[in-house]
Amino acid sequence: MENFDVCSVPLSGANLIEASAGTGKTYNITMLFLRMIVELKFSVNEILVVTFTVPATMELRKEIRDTIARALEFLTSVLSEKENTTDIDENIKKIILSAKDDFTVVQRLRSALKTFDEASIYTIHSFCQQVLSERAFESKELFLTEIVTDDLIIERLIKDFIRKEIYTLPESLATMVMKYFDLSKLFSLYIRRPLSSELIIKPKEELPAQEEFLQMLSSFDKAFQEAKAAWQMERIDIENFIRCRENFKGNTKIAKRPDYYLEILNQFMENGFIFIYNENEFSESLQRLTLEGISKDILKGKGIPDSITFFNFMSKVHLCYEKISDFVKKYAIALRYELFTFIDTQWDKLKKDKGKKRYNDLIIDLAESLKDELKADTLIAKISTRYKAALIDEFQDTDDLQYEIFHKVFIKTGSIIFLIGDPKQAIYKFRGADIFSYINASKNVSKRYTLNYNYRSTPELVRSINLLFSIKENPFILDEIKFNAVEPCAKDAKQLVSENKTQPAIDIFLPDLPGNNSKGIQEELVIKKILCDIQSLTSDRFYFSTGERIKASDIAILVRTHHQATKIKKVLSRYNIPSVMRGHESIFKTEEAGEVLILLSAIAFPSRISLVKKALATKLMAKNSLELFAIHRKTNEGENFISEFTERLYFYRDLWLHRGFMTMFMMLLDKENITVRILAREEGTSVFSNIMHIAEILNKVSFEDRYSPDELILWFEDAVANELSGEEFNKRIDLDGDAVNIITMHASKGLEYPIVFCPYLSDIGKLSEDFFVYHDPEACNKPVMFIGDDDGEIKPMAERERLAEDLRLMYVALTRAKSQCRIYIINHKEFYSSALAYILASDCSKGNFNFDQIINTLGHLQKESGGDIKFSYLREAGINISSTAQAIPLENLQCKIFTGSIKQNWSIQSYSSMASRFSDEKTEPYTKNFLDIQDKVFPSGAKAGLCIHEIFEKLDFHQRDDVTLTETIRPLLRKYGFDDKWVDYLKNMFIATTDCPLPEANIRLSSIDKSHRISELEFNFPLNGFSFSEFRKIFHNAPSYSGMIYNILSDNDEAFAGLMKGFIDLLFMVGDRYYIIDWKSNLLEFYTQDNIESEMSLHNYYLQYHIYTLALHRYLKWRMGSIYSYDKNFGGVFYIFVRGISQNGNGIFYDLPDSSVINNMDKLFTGEF
Repeated sequence: MENFDVCSVPLSGANLIEASAGTGKTYNITMLFLRMIVELKFSVNEILVVTFTVPATMELRKEIRDTIARALEFLTSVLSEKENTTDIDENIKKIILSAKDDFTVVQRLRSALKTFDEASIYTIHSFCQQVLSERAFESKELFLTEIVTDDLIIERLIKDFIRKEIYTLPESLATMVMKYFDLSKLFSLYIRRPLSSELIIKPKEELPAQEEFLQMLSSFDKAFQEAKAAWQMERIDIENFIRCRENFKGNTKIAKRPDYYLEILNQFMENGFIFIYNENEFSESLQRLTLEGISKDILKGKGIPDSITFFNFMSKVHLCYEKISDFVKKYAIALRYELFTFIDTQWDKLKKDKGKKRYNDLIIDLAESLKDELKADTLIAKISTRYKAALIDEFQDTDDLQYEIFHKVFIKTGSIIFLIGDPKQAIYKFRGADIFSYINASKNVSKRYTLNYNYRSTPELVRSINLLFSIKENPFILDEIKFNAVEPCAKDAKQLVSENKTQPAIDIFLPDLPGNNSKGIQEELVIKKILCDIQSLTSDRFYFSTGERIKASDIAILVRTHHQATKIKKVLSRYNIPSVMRGHESIFKTEEAGEVLILLSAIAFPSRISLVKKALATKLMAKNSLELFAIHRKTNEGENFISEFTERLYFYRDLWLHRGFMTMFMMLLDKENITVRILAREEGTSVFSNIMHIAEILNKVSFEDRYSPDELILWFEDAVANELSGEEFNKRIDLDGDAVNIITMHASKGLEYPIVFCPYLSDIGKLSEDFFVYHDPEACNKPVMFIGDDDGEIKPMAERERLAEDLRLMYVALTRAKSQCRIYIINHKEFYSSALAYILASDCSKGNFNFDQIINTLGHLQKESGGDIKFSYLREAGINISSTAQAIPLENLQCKIFTGSIKQNWSIQSYSSMASRFSDEKTEPYTKNFLDIQDKVFPSGAKAGLCIHEIFEKLDFHQRDDVTLTETIRPLLRKYGFDDKWVDYLKNMFIATTDCPLPEANIRLSSIDKSHRISELEFNFPLNGFSFSEFRKIFHNAPSYSGMIYNILSDNDEAFAGLMKGFIDLLFMVGDRYYIIDWKSNLLEFYTQDNIESEMSLHNYYLQYHIYTLALHRYLKWRMGSIYSYDKNFGGVFYIFVRGISQNGNGIFYDLPDSSVINNMDKLFTGEF
């Protein structure tokens, strides 16, 4: 591979850049971007930049923008011949000076900065979504799709499958099959499987007939009855034989625990097969009590008495059991295969019917579109025309489908593409990343480069890591991943110094404990050593070569799991050492999530005394032991606690129902004094941060899905039970300032710290016994999802890939350090299979591994490195921990003075808030006397309106199946507190409404496909300041119903600005036209056109639909661009009064506002009128 020079590399064709840790990957991306603007004259939106996380896109945006700004500053100084005092990067100088004679460069750089918000810097998912949404609009498909950000739907599908396919089996078969259906493992395997069109699922078993199982069960029962008869006849002899230790070898289980095996036999003889399928360990115990099993344990010269025939019969029982066990295993494997097919099928149905997609569906759908023979060429041409070059960051984290997309769009078409990544840092297999996709891609590029200079670490640390990974010929196992030593080039590298002596770059510690100590004992010693090291490093004894003191925040402890992080944090807290856990732990895994769930459950169901008592017992409520005892014993004091608290719970529930979740929650924290109590606790800031994060999530879910309190509680229970994860659900950093960083190795990728502690490199990644993914070398390394019973050939291949990823994870961990890395080795029984053992041991196979190999290698490294790598033994006596950590001085803090200005007339507007400014002259409402028909007409009011709205939102308009209609409507009636007697009434209303013709649209609602309509479309758009009198003038002499607005608007000069928000009940599309529907449940005596128009005027609905029309007009103009025309693409507005629908047109109001009115509203709201 060539060394990469960012200033001279040709900007053409397909290029692969392998960037080792610390070699400036992000920097080189920014320089390539700059060169494309300067040399190729590309605009910022013509250069596609793709990375794999949202934070990474934000970082790239900032770095690229800053680079362009510095380049413009330098070029301006060159052209003006003024001295530039700013320290300008040498490569920026080269790029700019090479093009200084091109006078258009200044304009291009200025334009790039001005339009930088349009830069095409995406995650892979947002890139796919952007392409798909444009394609969807062109093909007139539904262009708004709901992206499902959690995986609870997948879990529900798995549960549906289990209910359908397993719970319907005979009880004994169902129970045994469920042992092979670990829900969490199947769920994890499904969502983390590689995205590949060539994914193979193995093995594919045919589902055996249940009759075969019943026959085996019958054979088992016959053998069991024979054994039982022998047991009853020979029991005393059997018990005496088993209890006599002289009959058995001393080290056998039966000799050590005779009574246990006799109890097993007794239980088995009493319960038969039921005992087998309820006991996990029975198979092994059963085998030990067969003739073959017990014969192995008998001492030489001893034998089974002739009076005992029981063990012969037990051999027959065990044989029958083994046949049943094999059958069940085969049946379970076949069901696993069917499960994945079932999930895929059901998910595709949800995508089609409900418009739901998971993030990975965006990649899948785009890859599928690029395979469409009729449309692929057009789509590829459009993408490659729009993007003249592509820079793909973190390419080692790609998968087959992502690579297929980039290959077809850029590599195959000969476009400019740079793939930037480091295969040594491919550590996200659990997220679906596939290192073999990277390897295959590397073979299809014309030019490969490497970055050879490390800008992060000290020269001593760079050389030490080079030496460490050069011990083995294949340090990363896979032949295609080579280790290329890099050269140190860090300008500000700081060595660690103590007592004027430079400290080793890599310091390795080996526990030296007497006897064969457990992993737990060694781990405790390591954590004590870490504590001691932190106290020592942050004392006066240690400092950097620049003279700076070492702060706690200079130190990072890298762990494998959140459990390990929590354990270390607790120890540090005990010794008053501030620390912060950084990573991807789910907020729903915290103690606070469980506590908030209990309290909210009591608010949602205040009549349930058990929930009320649980809520009072939470830390949030902070009742003392005497108060809790009074509640438990139901004393007068306790009853008063419950009564008063229950009354408050009803108040909070009412507030939740009428004013929303967050209003209720903030009131709860205030009135119950929760905030004050929490912040007074030692860890209060962290706890309160978690509680508010949970509240924000619940508020968002409640708002977006319109959940009632009980529905939100169900969602919350699922989230806590499954520790729902994802970017928005990850626990936030719980402390800022000077604190030791505790972070998982996976989360540390891309970060750097002066000093890094690695206490868990001795650990290994665990493979499931029968669920894992590997790549089959005999099938061109295609990914295989293995869901069956291993015969001993497959697991070694998966273990090899596991070890390879552990090695890459170790490389990531070690290369986070800038000055020093400390490694703590724990010698446990599986250490031989760890990445660290692979590197340090000459032979780490199970039978040949010896820890002396590790010591010999470490001695060699210490000598070869000249002391930059050092190892020493860790002894309990050498660890001295002070009782308290050194106090951290606080700065003088003072309140910041607010010097800005607050716009008093800025507010969030809606049609209703604007309508409140209308004049008092309104049309008189009709006198309604419905007392005589109140039992025949569905009740009126806000709850009734919400119920009717939700019915039309949830049902397919073509749905006529009576069972489906009833099953949808009945729960909604109950949700809003109405009697089931209204089911038929609302069914008839729904059918009449959806069957009624809409002449202006030449359609009935029942004929509109779900993909051509959107319910509850939210909008927000800015208002740039105008007076009410200006707004009124727009409607003066306006045609049709628009003129009605002028007559009822007040004429005043009140000015206001802000944000207009609202919800459109329904948007649907017919041909090229879009129509708005607003459902109205108003109760009128007669639904004639005159009455409806009076109702429209009374409630200011004319203004409402003009605002809705403007919102849609703006959106379509933005989405469709120059091809959009109001007169051509907007069809009008329907207000459908659902209680009065008839086939002759009663109950329907229609209008198409004049385009001049809508255009004038648009100009006024944007400040151009």
